[in-house]
Amino acid sequence: MEENPIRIVVDSKARTPIDSDLFIKGSGTRIIVVSKSAPKDAVEKLKEKAVVIVAGDIRVDISEMCQKLKNFGIDNLMVEGGSTLNFSLIKEGVVDEILLFVGNKIIGGDKSPTFAGGEGFTEEEIINLNLEGFEKIDDGILLKWSVNNRI
Repeated sequence: MEENPIRIVVDSKARTPIDSDLFIKGSGTRIIVVSKSAPKDAVEKLKEKAVVIVAGDIRVDISEMCQKLKNFGIDNLMVEGGSTLNFSLIKEGVVDEILLFVGNKIIGGDKSPTFAGGEGFTEEEIINLNLEGFEKIDDGILLKWSVNNRI
């Protein structure tokens, strides 16, 4: 097992800049997951800095990605993702725990980031969460939820 965590970036179109902090700061293996639609030249540049996994045609296929990561011996992920990735992971049923920090600032507005973006869930797809705990951190609170079966 590596001393440093493996950093994994889900990047369907291989847009991760070669000079990004991902490749400069820290050590440990880096894995970039792209789709088949990623430009070949961008993928080749990423291969100089990271292990590249191809999963999915237009966008990264989450189930295929998880299976390929298992082949690398990766069974657990800690995800620090944006709303689109968060939604995709939850929708595919690969999330078992959610830690959510609620800070002391309100951003607001139509363009504000949300926890789970994307198309949203229908009433039949709603995800149940069980509150497992919470912790006050500075001027915010960290909520720990376990993910239940769908309704």
